[in-house]
Amino acid sequence: MYKTIIALPFCAFALSSCSDAPSPLTVEKHLNGAGGSTLIITNTSDDRITIGKVTANRGNCTDFTNLLVPSSHVIAFGDKDEFAFGCDVIEAEVSTTNAGTWTYKFDPL
Repeated sequence: MYKTIIALPFCAFALSSCSDAPSPLTVEKHLNGAGGSTLIITNTSDDRITIGKVTANRGNCTDFTNLLVPSSHVIAFGDKDEFAFGCDVIEAEVSTTNAGTWTYKFDPL
């Protein structure tokens, strides 16, 4: 019973994967100063992961990070990268060029 209680809060922010393999990334959502969300993506398993695109709310949210730096983002093992959006992100799809694509769901702020 104790393990179930610990797992439930994690599941609220956990990933819902499009791939059968577990995601090599963790994604956290934080409120940013512009009234939107910042996603912090951490590489937790592979040596290097190249993020090609992060889509928020099925494309209905502006990605300020790729407007400023429109290129892929390479994240080494243990490193983080931030992506800023102009809305409250409740769903994010992270596409990588070398590890797959995953969809993450978040509670609204």
